[in-house]
Formats: sequence, structure tokens, C-alpha cells
Amino acid sequence: MNETAKRILSGVTLAALACGALYSEFFNWILLFALLFLFSQMGLYEFYHLTDRGIDGRPFRKLGAFFAALIVVGYYAQFLAMKGAQGHELSEFAQWLVAWFYPNANNLAPTLLFLFFIFASVLQILTRPLDGTIYSLAVSVAGIVYTTLGVCHGMLLMGLEHGLFYLVLFAVLPISTDTGAYFAGRWFGSHNAGLKVSPKKTYEGYAGGIVTAVLVGVGFLYGWNAYAPGALSGVPMHPIEIAIVSFVIAFVSIFGDLAESALKRDAKIKDSASTIPGHGGMLDLADAIYFSLPVGYFYLTYKSMLGYAL
Repeated sequence: MNETAKRILSGVTLAALACGALYSEFFNWILLFALLFLFSQMGLYEFYHLTDRGIDGRPFRKLGAFFAALIVVGYYAQFLAMKGAQGHELSEFAQWLVAWFYPNANNLAPTLLFLFFIFASVLQILTRPLDGTIYSLAVSVAGIVYTTLGVCHGMLLMGLEHGLFYLVLFAVLPISTDTGAYFAGRWFGSHNAGLKVSPKKTYEGYAGGIVTAVLVGVGFLYGWNAYAPGALSGVPMHPIEIAIVSFVIAFVSIFGDLAESALKRDAKIKDSASTIPGHGGMLDLADAIYFSLPVGYFYLTYKSMLGYAL
């Protein structure tokens, strides 16, 4: 099986798993939690692998994974609170999670990040040489910010009134950008973009990715409002608005891909891992999604602050 076929097959398989998690409300969306928890932990593991420099500095892997898990649970509790406010019935366990991990409507992520920094600092002082202290602490925190916080904004998107639409949209747009750029580059690429971080990329590829994202975004809006059942339809977005949003997210996705490429070049490896056939690792697959989900959520947050319906 060639590389393109592997890429398509693994992508379809992951998409099927994601659809099952997104459309199932089983036990208060526990499958959604499991999916995003997996994305967080796999991405964090690969990031820590990329940034491990041995005696010159290494991340606190186990401690980072533990605090990342707590942060995901905290965002899940916030998601449950958002669903409860919309009238969804929460189980006793879900109510307990909201009470303890989203106390008084406060997200615990900033507190947990600071506690992680404190514990990592203590471990650095007690168990490691002073050389590499700055690097070790910096990459330990950066890994959670990059992967875990990025993924967790998917839960916040899902918690909105039309959350399923928005979460799928901001996950599909970077995938569309990457797919469009890949095929446009292969078929039409002739002018190298001249970027040292990714020397094979062409202007035609980037243009194809952006055009693909805009077309997919507009088409997705029309298709969703036309065929989505019941209350899922009627998303209050104008085609011009979603075209502009798709254009911006395409640019964000491109730089998300380039940022991960820079990490791999610094680590002098080709792929972040080999767990996903045709794609490499989770960072290779979801690098742009880690950027697009927070940007999409912040856009919708400020749109709501200006008084526009979501």
C-alpha cells in the first residue's frame, strides 16, 4: 500500500472514531472526553520525546502527563456545566465532577499549570543537576500549553449551543487545508515557498490549501443547515462570515503545521512518531488542530461579547 493510500485509510478510520465520539451522548459524552484525552496525552508524549535532550535538559514526562490529565478533567467539567445550563440532565457523577473540578464556575487550568511549575521546580532542584534547568521547566510547561490546552478548547466549542457544528468545523478546516495543500503541491507545485523549516512546500500548495478550506467551510455551512436534523440546523453564520473565518483558520493551520515542522527539525527527526500510518504521529496529524481549536473558540467568544448569536 502506497503512502497516499495509507494516509487516506488512516484518516477515514480516525474520522469514523471521531464521529462516533461526537454524536454519542452516552454517559454524558464520555466518549468525547476519551477522544480528547487521548489526543492530549499522545500529543504531549510526542512533544516531550521531541524536546528531550538528555543531560542538557529533559521535560518532566510523568508529572506533566498527570497534570495534563487533571486539566482535561477540569475542561470536561466546564463542558458538563455548559451542557447542564442548556437543560441537559447530568448524572450524579457528572455533577460531582462539576462541583470539584469547576468550582464556582472557575476553570482550574491556570492554577494547575502554576502548581505544575512549582512541583517541576522542586523536582529539578532535588533530583537533577542545575544545568538545563531553564530548558527543562520551559518545555515541560510548553508541552501542556501546546497540546493539552489546545485540545481542551474542543470541549468548550462542543459546549456551545451549536457546539457540534463548531467543533467539527474547526477540526475539518485544518484537515482540509492540509489535504488541499498536499494535492495542489503534488499536482501543480512549481514555485518553492523558500521556507527553511519546510523546504519542499510551494506557493501553489499553500494557495490550494487555503482555497480548499474556504470552499469546504462554505459548503459545510450550507450542507449542515440543509440536512442536519432538528435543533442541530440553523447555525447563525452568514456564508461571507464563514468564508472569512475559513480563510483565517487556513492561515492559522499553515503556521500550526510549520511550527510542528520547526520542532521536528530542531529535534532532527522526520516524524514525531509512527503510530498513525501515512501521517506519522499525533503531532503530525493534529498539529494544525492544536492551533485552530483555540483560535476558533476565541473568535466565537468575542463574537458573543459583541452581541451576535452563536
